[in-house]
Amino acid sequence: MLINSVEISPGYSFSMNLQLDESEIAKFSRFCGDTNPLHLDPEFAKSTRFKGVIASGPHVMSLFTGMVASHFSEINPVVGLEFSFKFHQPVRPGVLLVLRWVVSDMAAPSDSGNMLVDLDGVVQAGEQTLMSGRGKILLLKAL
Repeated sequence: MLINSVEISPGYSFSMNLQLDESEIAKFSRFCGDTNPLHLDPEFAKSTRFKGVIASGPHVMSLFTGMVASHFSEINPVVGLEFSFKFHQPVRPGVLLVLRWVVSDMAAPSDSGNMLVDLDGVVQAGEQTLMSGRGKILLLKAL
């Protein structure tokens, strides 16, 4: 489907690369009220099975869902409907992350001109999947 000069169909994908450092991890953790010392205390975190600071789940989920909103809002009005995530491995500071979403299905719920879009996503460090997700958004004819 051509939406504002962009062809959106199953297989359409978008991605971004980023790295988090310990200060960003701690700042977000404090901001969202997650006071788990795994995110805030490097000495404590070293003594755990994780062997160092890790990002909080809400931090990575926020970046991942925010990416969807930012990407599609540049193309078309959009509303997020639902997202779910599975954590496979911890997200560590200083690791290059690749966040990628792929359109897996699309359907027009009515003759309103709106389009339901299903997404599958992964957050990877190299070949290792750290998090996977599924989402559903509604591309709107108008807000």
